[in-house]
Amino acid sequence: MYNKTRATISSIGSVNILTDLFLSGLEADKRYLIGVYLNSTVGLSDVKFKEIQTQKSSNGAVIKICFNSIEQNSTIMEALSTILRLKTNRLSVFTMQTILLNISSSYSTQVMNSRRYIYEVVLAPNRFDDSIKPLESFTSLISSKDLQTKVKQLIPSFDLTYSMTTHELILAKPKIRGNGITVQQLTDHNVRVSVQFW
Repeated sequence: MYNKTRATISSIGSVNILTDLFLSGLEADKRYLIGVYLNSTVGLSDVKFKEIQTQKSSNGAVIKICFNSIEQNSTIMEALSTILRLKTNRLSVFTMQTILLNISSSYSTQVMNSRRYIYEVVLAPNRFDDSIKPLESFTSLISSKDLQTKVKQLIPSFDLTYSMTTHELILAKPKIRGNGITVQQLTDHNVRVSVQFW
C-alpha cells in the first residue's frame, strides 16, 4: 500500500486535503471492506468504511501456431511479444521439445512434403490492465494477415498456410469426487488412503 496526499483550495477558499490510497495484492472477484480515519494533532476523526468488490479477471488463452522447423521457445515468445505488444513474461510455450524432436526424427522425404511443428502458446491475463483480454490478442493475430506477415519476417519458418486456432483457458477449482477419502489399508502404524479428483 502507498498513498499520495495533496492539498486543494475549493471555490469558497477552504483547504481540502486529498489522499489517494493504492492497495495491491488483492484477489480477483473478492469483497473487501476498506476503513479509513484521520489522525492529526487535534485528534482522531470518525472511521469511514467502504465495501468494494474487485473485478473478475479474464481467462488466459491458448493459440496453436505452426512452423516448418523447430524453433526456440524464447524466439517464439519474443516474436509474439513484439507483434502483439505484450510482455514476454505473460507468454509460455506448452509444447515440449521432446515431442518436436520425435516428429523431426520420424520425418521421411519419400512420404512427406514438408515438416510441420505445431506449438501451443499460452497467454496469461494482464494483472494490471485487463482492457485487452488474452483471447482478443490471439484472435487479432489469427484475423490479421499483416500481423502474420510480421511473424514470418521475425521467424521465417512460420507457416502461413496453417489454420491457427485459439481458445480460452477456463480456470476451475479442483473438486474431490465422491465421499472424499477412501481408506485402502489401515494398520496400527500406517494408513494408505486414496482420493479421486476432477
